[in-house]
Amino acid sequence: MRLIIITIFFVLSACDNHSIHDKFDNVKTVHVDSLFRNTIEKEFAGQIGQTSEFLGGLIPKYPIVKVETTCFGTCDKEWQSEGMFCFCSSYVVNIKGKLKKIADRFELRELYAPIENYQEALSYAIIMTDNYPIFDKSTFKKEFTYFKSNIKTSTVMEFEGGYYVSLFDYKLFGCGEHPYYTVLYLVTKDGQITEVNRDKAFKDKNTDALCVD
Repeated sequence: MRLIIITIFFVLSACDNHSIHDKFDNVKTVHVDSLFRNTIEKEFAGQIGQTSEFLGGLIPKYPIVKVETTCFGTCDKEWQSEGMFCFCSSYVVNIKGKLKKIADRFELRELYAPIENYQEALSYAIIMTDNYPIFDKSTFKKEFTYFKSNIKTSTVMEFEGGYYVSLFDYKLFGCGEHPYYTVLYLVTKDGQITEVNRDKAFKDKNTDALCVD
């Protein structure tokens, strides 16, 4: 199945029945007001996490914030940390003054599907996978070690059936090298998301001796 999806991606890349977007002017996150911080941390028994700055493409455009709690009970695997201490992420949105918790990706899809345009597809892929885009080519420094050539910044390929979204991932935890990966996702208009391809892309050799828990 994965091979079929990859084949479709390359066929679309060679055809004219798609659009590739690399400019995103409507994805800046609308953060939940800091006045709600104490209420959120008390009501949802967690701490405010680092929310991506690129979630503003989600429709409806609710103010949103990431919340992190220690792992207990159920936790969405894609929103779970891998360090010495387990932390589980969730999100809280402000809907007309009422705070609503999004506990997992199923609830996220229920809230935001269908995916209406390429900018929403970018934000949706980011929040579903906890990966991130790179838009600035200066991120790819000459002194880095590269495992693949011609690395490009993040794009969204829009076609009739959905969107291919390119993001980046980073190996944070563990000892030894900490490489960055290019990751391609297929986002369908009904909110399904599939990892299509993952390639080891580059690393900063100065981090090879680090052990992160």
